[in-house]
Amino acid sequence: LNFIKDIKFTNLCISPALRAGYAYEDELSTAKITSRLEGVSCTKNKFTIQTFHKNHSKGIVGANITGTQTDGFTFYVNYQFEFGHKFHQHLGSARFEWNF
Repeated sequence: LNFIKDIKFTNLCISPALRAGYAYEDELSTAKITSRLEGVSCTKNKFTIQTFHKNHSKGIVGANITGTQTDGFTFYVNYQFEFGHKFHQHLGSARFEWNF
């Protein structure tokens, strides 16, 4: 679900949005992944990376705002929260563009 409402001030358009969703992720692999660092002498030659061994689902909620001025600039700010069983993650980003 994504809810957007545009608000206009003379030549500036502000678009806030709220979103909510659900995602299901399948396991990456049932085997362990073994890796090594080339050319680094201060670490062990090999190490093991644990991957997700179970399928899991997560909820997603977020908000963003976009502002645009006619042929001038655009800014964008984004936040997203993901949560599930023994899992949560915060994500954020920002962008500014100036057309000259």
